[in-house]
Amino acid sequence: MCSTGALGPEASGDTENHVPRCAYLPVWDVGPWNITDDHWNDDRESWRDLDRGRPQAQAAYTENHNNGLDGFGRRVLNPAGIDLADGAFNEGLQLPTNGWVRVDYLWTAEYRARAEITTASGTDPVVVREGPGTAFDTVGLAAHKANVDVACRTTGDRATGPTGVSDVWYRIGEGHYVPAAFAEGGTDAPVCRTR
Repeated sequence: MCSTGALGPEASGDTENHVPRCAYLPVWDVGPWNITDDHWNDDRESWRDLDRGRPQAQAAYTENHNNGLDGFGRRVLNPAGIDLADGAFNEGLQLPTNGWVRVDYLWTAEYRARAEITTASGTDPVVVREGPGTAFDTVGLAAHKANVDVACRTTGDRATGPTGVSDVWYRIGEGHYVPAAFAEGGTDAPVCRTR
């Protein structure tokens, strides 16, 4: 998921100096409003009258869907279709206040080359950088156990991680790189083309 830099409804804060960031995370929770709103599926479990990808909470908040109520009959007070953990909000995205995020559910697409982020601690995230080395700017974080789609692999700074020592880096998004030493899988990804 990536922050867009836009404030959420009824939010106030300094977004002028906020640099949009991305976080690659495993999904551990559902909600916060509906626990059966799998809005990413073609054949969603509930709220089938809504378009695919549109959370019922967002429709309830912005268009008074279901008279503005969630599946439990509670008044929807914000349009959140997913519940962000504190670490994702504060550390991964570094959001200054409630804001809009773009979410890509990787399990709904075919992986080019799937990898799972792994860390020695099992809790600390891996820093995502703008290029294949520590001199490149940080653009986000990838959590332990997050599945990522490896578009291609390239060489860069040597890194030591749970899977060994390597100078291979994976491009997991446009301008997003992680060391292969912190990932299981992805070895069948093609070599990145130079521009």
